[in-house]
Amino acid sequence: MKLNETEKMIQQQLKKELSIPDSVHDSLQEAYRKIENKEVLQEKPAGGKRWQKRAVKIGGGMAAALAAAFLFCVSHPAEARDLPWIGHLFERLESKVSFSGDFSGKAEVLEGEELTAFSQAHDGMTVTVSEVYANEMAVYLTLLLKREEPFPELAQAELDPDYPKVQITWRRDYDFMELPEEDRYENQTDLEGEFLDDRTYAGILRIDLESDTSDTTEYYRHFYEMKDTLLAEMGLTDETLDQTSKEKRTEFYDRLMERSYELQKYKTHTDVPEQFHLQLDISRISGISNTQEREGIILGEGDWSFDIPVCVDTSRTEVRKINEINENGFGLESVIRTPYELTVNIARKRGDYWIEVLDADGKAIPDNHSSNFANNYTIRDRDISTVDIYILDHDSYNEALLHSEWYEENDYVAEGEEWEKLLKEEALYHKTLHFEEADELFKD
Repeated sequence: MKLNETEKMIQQQLKKELSIPDSVHDSLQEAYRKIENKEVLQEKPAGGKRWQKRAVKIGGGMAAALAAAFLFCVSHPAEARDLPWIGHLFERLESKVSFSGDFSGKAEVLEGEELTAFSQAHDGMTVTVSEVYANEMAVYLTLLLKREEPFPELAQAELDPDYPKVQITWRRDYDFMELPEEDRYENQTDLEGEFLDDRTYAGILRIDLESDTSDTTEYYRHFYEMKDTLLAEMGLTDETLDQTSKEKRTEFYDRLMERSYELQKYKTHTDVPEQFHLQLDISRISGISNTQEREGIILGEGDWSFDIPVCVDTSRTEVRKINEINENGFGLESVIRTPYELTVNIARKRGDYWIEVLDADGKAIPDNHSSNFANNYTIRDRDISTVDIYILDHDSYNEALLHSEWYEENDYVAEGEEWEKLLKEEALYHKTLHFEEADELFKD
């Protein structure tokens, strides 16, 4: 097979930039032969982790050179870091997001036989889904946004860690279940990530599997029926409830939550299979201007649609079943720990509450900015060998703790022995859990 000058240039550049050994060069020549004969383009390497689809027929020298590059990357990912179409975004971002941890060593790199499989362009914006990692709680996707024109200067999220306000409007679906009608809405989510240059943004999208696989349709049908019954019993309506006294509203919600506890049986949960396909549809990419007005900016609109194969890592999730509730009407159903997050599932027969979760050093564990579940916490750089969970009355938390003299005198830093003492005094429920920090299950 003869190579034209363009093909020679590509091969020389690849070999120069990636230091391709002779054995790999021979493999590339075999790849050329297979393409010329219209045979399979890619084969899954033994022991490999990447998802690969069987190839379509590709002809021409340029396709051969690109295919050879792909084959080299599959077999030698370490040397292929500089190839722009192979994703190493987790490696770059995993220590900079709120739910940080070792994703790069566990994630799947998405590859397909067509350039449009995981990379699509609309409205001057190319979106590439690069890598995927999933456990039973969430799916994590790295996205690369490449714009033809430079991005405008965007505002920061002003969170810890901070990141530019880049938002995507998106829908999702799964091949192993049908989402309830009330869950088929468009999400608008801030990505956690950073700019690589003035035209390129890299971020991570977290999709909440725990929430998506929980079906509360029947639960809420019975809940609203029960709510209407209770309103009638107390001589109230939805309109007059907001106008009644604080004491009567509190009584209403306490009675409502006590009765709703008996409705838990109507909640159902779909088990997450070890492998499935996620359908991700993105319709808009936007941001917030870095101006005093902080106006919304549409960066691109279109139909970026991806069918993403997902492998679920079940090896690093620990579920602690608690299933208790005390005389105050509060308790825990379970606490779920992954290497990245801690999820606290509350059991309650009471109304408004506040939850505080402390690590082994007595410091409050921060909420997960990218979760739509209120009691999901990020455990990056935290010692969670011991975790203390406090549930408090919402009003008492505000009045007795957040407006206490001690809190003001300590510059509004909620940590330390005195803070724990205040929590214990006001807590309606308290639970201490011990985890083996050196457990092999959670070693990266």
